[in-house]
Amino acid sequence: MRKLLTSLILISLMSLIFTSCEEKSKPTGPPVTFITELPIYKKADMDPRLKRYPKAVMFYEEAGSDPASAFDLALFYEDTLKDYNEAIIWYTRAYEKDYFKAAHNMAISYTSLKDYENAIKWYKISISKGITDSYFNLGLLYENTIKDKEQALKYYKLDTKLGTVDSIESIENLTVFYSKQKDYVTSTAYYFAIAAILNNKDELLKYLRNDLKYSEETIKKGYELQLTMPGLKKRYKGGL
Repeated sequence: MRKLLTSLILISLMSLIFTSCEEKSKPTGPPVTFITELPIYKKADMDPRLKRYPKAVMFYEEAGSDPASAFDLALFYEDTLKDYNEAIIWYTRAYEKDYFKAAHNMAISYTSLKDYENAIKWYKISISKGITDSYFNLGLLYENTIKDKEQALKYYKLDTKLGTVDSIESIENLTVFYSKQKDYVTSTAYYFAIAAILNNKDELLKYLRNDLKYSEETIKKGYELQLTMPGLKKRYKGGL
């Protein structure tokens, strides 16, 4: 009986040892992930045009690991070398690494190439990524180049809804548009929207009266309109 009991104890101990070994062999950390190797841009493979510019060389050598450098290199191609196709290549590489403002600049390069279909596409992508400068640029493209006033107004007004200092260019274009349509009241209303952002009512009134020669009635109606007009985030409520 004692021998049987001893055998059972030994079997139990052996089971515990094997169980313990099995548990320890299981991975306890997060699953292993393999990092894709980053591209390396060697100076020997570099565009010869860049070699005259130390900053461009630095941007090139760091572009593989730093999307900001890829963006800066694209900007160099766009602004200095006026090579918009090469700029698009590097903007794309920056964008693919989640450097989303490259989408806005890519649209500018496509505009320079007169490829308006891709320019519109990338402005819209840029807007979807929260790059608000693209509202004004897209509105301007529709107004001046494509001659689609309806779409231009759409994007100017979307920008106006943001109510920021950066929106002022779009609001100014709306004042000009309605002035050309001889809708001076609506034009004045948008001028007051600018006053709400910049808090410059006195300068605005002087401009409306002395430069634009708007009547007091037009100014009063424009002031009242902007208090209720849809699409304005900020309204001037300080009275005349």
